[in-house]
Amino acid sequence: MRHRLLPRHLSAAFWFASLVLVVVLAARLHGEGASYLGIADASENVVSSETSAEVVGVWATPGQKVAMGDTLMRLRRPDLEVRIGDISRQLQGAMGNATNTNLDVDRRAAQLRSELDSRRTAILGQIRSLEEERGRNRELVSNLKVGGAGGEIDSASDPMLLRIQGLRRQLAAEEQGTAAQLEVLRGGGGDQKKLAHDMQAVLSKELALLQAEKERLLLRAPIDGVVGSVNVRTGEKIAPFVPMLTISPRNPTLVRGYIHEKVYGDATVGDSVEVLSSGARSGIVRGRVVGVGARIVEFPLRLRKMPQIAVWGREVAVRIPPSNPFLLGERVTVHRLPGKSSP
Repeated sequence: MRHRLLPRHLSAAFWFASLVLVVVLAARLHGEGASYLGIADASENVVSSETSAEVVGVWATPGQKVAMGDTLMRLRRPDLEVRIGDISRQLQGAMGNATNTNLDVDRRAAQLRSELDSRRTAILGQIRSLEEERGRNRELVSNLKVGGAGGEIDSASDPMLLRIQGLRRQLAAEEQGTAAQLEVLRGGGGDQKKLAHDMQAVLSKELALLQAEKERLLLRAPIDGVVGSVNVRTGEKIAPFVPMLTISPRNPTLVRGYIHEKVYGDATVGDSVEVLSSGARSGIVRGRVVGVGARIVEFPLRLRKMPQIAVWGREVAVRIPPSNPFLLGERVTVHRLPGKSSP
């Protein structure tokens, strides 16, 4: 039986159409990997206190727009107020004793050392407790952590480490203050007026440090933004580093994208991307991939073409500049730009 051959021009057209189809399918598959949907989001700033305190005033409400430096709430520390009162009285006494008889140097020095030893013991005890608790927490986190996007937590965001550092600074300041007072006592000799003036200077410096610590109890907005939640009320006593309120930036700073599990390898940390609104709004901003999830997760309903059908893939975190046209929670499209990933 003889095979019927297609005319030459029909055969060429067939092969050309096949080639076009292959190119279109390849481009479509590549497009699915190079582009993915996401939601514009922002990291909340948590406002808390480094020490135990009492809330004596709250001037922030959820949804309120605030500017950096706006007063949000005031706290009170009774122990700090007692210490300020004690130093203030000592300062007044030093000023009044400028012309009095010689001070009992040995008695005063022994008292200063005793007070310092007592405060040192209390502070070192707090530091040991925090270090032990921090060690247990780090061990627990290391056992639970899954490798991937986040990396190690920055020390600047570790509340226990910040508290430990604050206690060490406090101890150093108190030791320095006591040493200065002892030096004044030893070197004052018979010049009572000079001794009184030197003592005034030392006490004034210590009082200034305590007043600065008291000023930090007036909590202010760390950024321009919108108050998210307010978790405390006036009269409530709060523990260190308990979240009292949250503030979100007015504009998104992060895109949480989701890339299909079949092509998740097309997203790499360091990729340069373009982000644009998925709706009718205009505006394109440049961004950079800062994290790729370590496991496969289910897409949010908003990002599915068919909500009733579950879709799975990896979460991709994209950092974008604060000056952007997007709304918090807006659906966006992320396009990977050609070229190699940045280190």
